[in-house]
Amino acid sequence: PDPKPSPSVPLVGYVSAGAQAVLIHLPAGELDRVPAPPHYNDNTRALEVRGDSLGALFDRWLVFYDDVRSPITPDLINKLCIVGLADGRILIKKVRRNRDGAYDLLSNTEEPITGIVIEWAALVKSMEPR
Repeated sequence: PDPKPSPSVPLVGYVSAGAQAVLIHLPAGELDRVPAPPHYNDNTRALEVRGDSLGALFDRWLVFYDDVRSPITPDLINKLCIVGLADGRILIKKVRRNRDGAYDLLSNTEEPITGIVIEWAALVKSMEPR
């Protein structure tokens, strides 16, 4: 009998300068498939880091998240998240709530983005080298 194939998830884009995610819209919805992380589900997706946008040590790492595009919730504060902004940008940043009730987005390599409105957010579930 053939061995059962290892589970995989779609690689849907990459993370470039400024920790901005570039999603590639292909008919199949994915660039490639990569081995699934532990605790994956049908919504789990991967992005590949290209460059030092998340720090020099993370070049070519995979970032896993669930693509559900739900509004931000309190449990995502002070966590590394994929966030969708009103201007169409999708970023990977640590989310912090500021005194005005808006959000600040923090990075290891850049100045914070302050007073931003987040349309949707998803927790970064895990990261691993490719």
